[in-house]
Amino acid sequence: MKRVLIGATSKIVRLELAALLTAEPGFEVVANLPIEAAWIQLEDLHPDVVLLDLESSDAGMPFALEPAEMPAGPALVILTDSAENFFPVVLRSGARAMLPRDAKAEEVFAAIHASLAGLVVLERNVFNSILALPAAGKKQQSMLRIRFSLHVRLKSCA
Repeated sequence: MKRVLIGATSKIVRLELAALLTAEPGFEVVANLPIEAAWIQLEDLHPDVVLLDLESSDAGMPFALEPAEMPAGPALVILTDSAENFFPVVLRSGARAMLPRDAKAEEVFAAIHASLAGLVVLERNVFNSILALPAAGKKQQSMLRIRFSLHVRLKSCA
């Protein structure tokens, strides 16, 4: 049973997401709270997944996406309509999946399962935005290769 904490500004959205998840075998909604309250309860609830619905005008968005605020444990899945505008912040926050707020139920479940498996899920527009970024300079590419190879070596030793 995968434990899911839902965070959203809108109570209606929280209830819709909770109904969606409780109808699916293998999921338990541990709480559905406003975003700030979800962060406060995070350590006590020990979810496997944090599912956040972020509106582009959401006052809780900057707080929710602070890298220092995101614990290492649960998979973070974000639903938003503004992904192309702030995907670097979202990715730095530790999010493993970013989907549009109108994603189909199958897409949300697939993103949750992929996130729990350690994969990253991005919608096509976000992926294309990343590809359109200017290429890193040779020094940056070299540092990225070093970090990647060190990460791979550390993973293989574990």
